[in-house]
Amino acid sequence: MKEQQPELVERLVEYQLKAKDVLAEAFIHKQRTRRLTPQEELRLHYQVLEEQAKEIESVREEVTGVREEVTDLKDNMPLFNVECKELQALVRSKGVQVLGGYKSTAYNDHSLRGKVYSDIQRQLKREFGISKYEAIKRSQLDIARSIVEEYKAPTVLVTEISNLNNQMRLA
Repeated sequence: MKEQQPELVERLVEYQLKAKDVLAEAFIHKQRTRRLTPQEELRLHYQVLEEQAKEIESVREEVTGVREEVTDLKDNMPLFNVECKELQALVRSKGVQVLGGYKSTAYNDHSLRGKVYSDIQRQLKREFGISKYEAIKRSQLDIARSIVEEYKAPTVLVTEISNLNNQMRLA
């Protein structure tokens, strides 16, 4: 047969070798594995649980780190444009109040009104050591609001405002 059909013989030998390997793996492997005792099973489960606990702790530490980074970013992030505009509106509102209202003579004096707004803005920027509102950190926004709300005009401006507002009343 070898001489008549050498290809067939070669394929048959390959098949027998593969079959031998498959059968050996199936039966010999089963003989080598033995059933675990209950103590061994518990030990194995305990090892798996310990590994999972370590992984969980690692994830917790990572999450804590990410939370700290996010908090740090929130605190150190500069003001958004909307918050800057809100702060500017608060400055204008305080300026109107210091000048005596929209209908006051002091408010209608463009020069004096500009001085008051500039002084409030300078005070705010001086408190934080900045040149633009955008440099104020978001975590300091409440402090900035309270600085504007508690603003007191310097004596020079108070005198100028009261002189202008009192002149109108005399006339």
